[in-house]
Amino acid sequence: MPEWMERINISGLIEVEAAHESMDFKDPQETDTNSNDIALATVELGIDAVINKHVTGHVLLLWEEDKTEPVDLDEGFITLSGMDVAPLYVSAGKMYVPFGSFGSHFISDPITLEIGETRESAVRAGFVNDMFDISLSIFNGDIYKINDDSGIKTIVGSAVFTLPEEALPDLGLSFGLY
Repeated sequence: MPEWMERINISGLIEVEAAHESMDFKDPQETDTNSNDIALATVELGIDAVINKHVTGHVLLLWEEDKTEPVDLDEGFITLSGMDVAPLYVSAGKMYVPFGSFGSHFISDPITLEIGETRESAVRAGFVNDMFDISLSIFNGDIYKINDDSGIKTIVGSAVFTLPEEALPDLGLSFGLY
């Protein structure tokens, strides 16, 4: 295998949803109903590339039935890091700006994710090591885009503290300024 192929990682996701519903009305005046459905709900294709020791690229294409037709560029950014010299990084491009923790054990996303998930063209700079990931992101939020204001006026900070697995789950702190 050529060396450049070892620096590229391709990943993907395919979600198929199936449902069956049977309504048996006890009232003879009502007609019983049955319905079935199978749908290709989501397809994602991710490409991560290590350009060199300090530069990586990430692209994620997304297709969701009835939402992103045709295919949408969900994420696309470049990260510059100096992990071997200093634990600092800068990412620039279209990304989900870190704000909050949206973990769930349910099939559907929590409402906090629907409200708080922010995907923007942004610049994110931070410090990261085994226990901490502290960052600031700047972007032009949707409120300002509606008013045709082209200035970057939104700052979001994130601090994630990852404790050893045997201790507590992840702790985090997020804040935003508009």
